Amino acid sequence: MSGEISKYCREKLEELKCFISIASSNLFVEPSISLEIIASPFLGIKECFSTTKYGYLMFNIFLNYMVSYITSCIFYFYCIFPLTCLIYSIIFGPAGFLFAIGHGALFCNIVACHETRISSGHFMDLFFTMVVTTSKILEKPKVGRILPVKESKDPISWRIIFIAQVVRWMVVMSKLLMWFVISLIPVLGIILLKLQSSASRGFTYFIPYLEGTKRMDKRCMKEAYYKSFGKWLLFGLTTGFTESIPILAGISISTNTCGCALWEVDHAINVENPELKHLQGQT
Repeated sequence: MSGEISKYCREKLEELKCFISIASSNLFVEPSISLEIIASPFLGIKECFSTTKYGYLMFNIFLNYMVSYITSCIFYFYCIFPLTCLIYSIIFGPAGFLFAIGHGALFCNIVACHETRISSGHFMDLFFTMVVTTSKILEKPKVGRILPVKESKDPISWRIIFIAQVVRWMVVMSKLLMWFVISLIPVLGIILLKLQSSASRGFTYFIPYLEGTKRMDKRCMKEAYYKSFGKWLLFGLTTGFTESIPILAGISISTNTCGCALWEVDHAINVENPELKHLQGQT
């Protein structure tokens, strides 16, 4: 049992080291590309409001956002608000009530945006399809894909998988608790919370396209994430800004998705990387 755990941990550590190396080598993006990907969400705003053909998709995404936002607010203000209000009241006195309301509105907005990007994958992929088809990108050669890394010959025991999932969820819950505490810092806390998730937020906008149109599996998408880490980081910083205002964030998710598609028109995603091929050869 201990040998299996040790082997599994070594394999995951090697994989993590490889992905960190790839991410660090692709952290910095060319200045011209940086400006283009930062501007793409704003180009998406221009595209969405210059025509009515996206109206149906924007309405459905906005509806998903409102459901998520209202649900998050009900849970937050019923279960968490008393604690938040108490903490802020100790620090700011009577004004703590207003700080707690502001924190709740902004925190629920972050949660709602995240949930909307997950639940609206179908509509976001349709966004990509409409923009990409209009731009005739489908006539371009398809981007090469890396074949999934070969699995180990020895199957992984269900006990190892169970332990790994338990540890994973413990880490996730600890991280969520830590960032919730950090988010309680007035103004700065919410900004830090959004900044730390910039890369993953930027990448989640492309996931519906990669899964639906590109038909990439999880391994290929993981490679694409680290291969273009700097691009997702820059895009996530901009989308984090456009998602900052509650309610309006439900519209910005649509415009950001349109911006993703416009970016894909000119910069096809490529996940080929020699380090990954080297890692495949080892396994």
